[in-house]
Amino acid sequence: MTTTDFKTFLDQIDTQDVEEMHDLRIAVTNEESCGDFTVSKNGDKIFVKSDSNDVTLMLSTEKAKDYFLIAMEKAFNNDLGIDGAYEFKKAMEKDD
Repeated sequence: MTTTDFKTFLDQIDTQDVEEMHDLRIAVTNEESCGDFTVSKNGDKIFVKSDSNDVTLMLSTEKAKDYFLIAMEKAFNNDLGIDGAYEFKKAMEKDD
C-alpha cells in the first residue's frame, strides 16, 4: 500500500526507537536507503519503504518532505530530538 498520510506510515514503525527514527530521518533527508528503510525516486517523488511492513510513504514535493521531517520529530516526542537522542544513546554505549 502506498500512502501520503504521515500518520499511517508512522503508525507502522516504532516511533520511540531512536535508531529506527534516526535511520528514517537520514533516509528521508538524504533521499537514499538507510538501515531498514529503502528509498526510491520517480521524478520529484520520493518513496520510503520500511523492511518491517508493507506501507510505502510517498513524498510528492519538497514541502511534503519538510513537513514529514517535522511530523517525525513530533511523533518521536523527546526533548533532545531524534539526532540528540541518537547521539546521547551512542555516548552512553561507549566503554570509555
